[in-house]
Amino acid sequence: MSRTVEKAYDYILTEILSGRAGAGTHLREVELAEALEVSRTPIREALRRLETEGLVTVERNAGAAVATFSRDEVEEIYWLRAMLEGHAAARAATRITKDQLVELERLADQLDAMQHQDPIDIVAFADLNTHFHLAIARAADSIRLYALIRSVIRLPIVLLQQPEWRRRLSRAAGYAHHHAIIDALKAANPGWAESQMQTHIFASLPKRG
Repeated sequence: MSRTVEKAYDYILTEILSGRAGAGTHLREVELAEALEVSRTPIREALRRLETEGLVTVERNAGAAVATFSRDEVEEIYWLRAMLEGHAAARAATRITKDQLVELERLADQLDAMQHQDPIDIVAFADLNTHFHLAIARAADSIRLYALIRSVIRLPIVLLQQPEWRRRLSRAAGYAHHHAIIDALKAANPGWAESQMQTHIFASLPKRG
């Protein structure tokens, strides 16, 4: 069952990140089950998981739908990420291994190579960006902190697919920051690492207007 749930989760997540299932789109269990040729049970479990990650909303009478975000909610998400990931970067600065640093540099280089794509492959970008941030969270060596960060990490990527936010997002603003974060981690400087991570996150906050 776990593999079936994972399959359903990956399918629905890709539909959301690719923009094929836009904000507010109803996610009907029957249709998803038919598309994947599975029962409704793994679909339901996958939707619950996506709900805990903030990507899907589930209401008793309305069913599941792709989440939408107000300006206040977006700003709250970024503040939460800045606090959580800043703390993770500070912890990682004194715990990260050489192998983990090498992996971060590889991911940062791959992200650099994507910034000139037009149009950018959002699904691939989301995957690389998520791996980069979760690698730092993992290096922080805190199971609870990792779980909290994982729950909010994908939300800014989803915003890229919502027309009302697309033009406000500074998508390319954080590319250079990835290397600055790595430099701070290499220096084993918690304060610097925290500052660089928070700068990175706030730099990509969607602009008002």
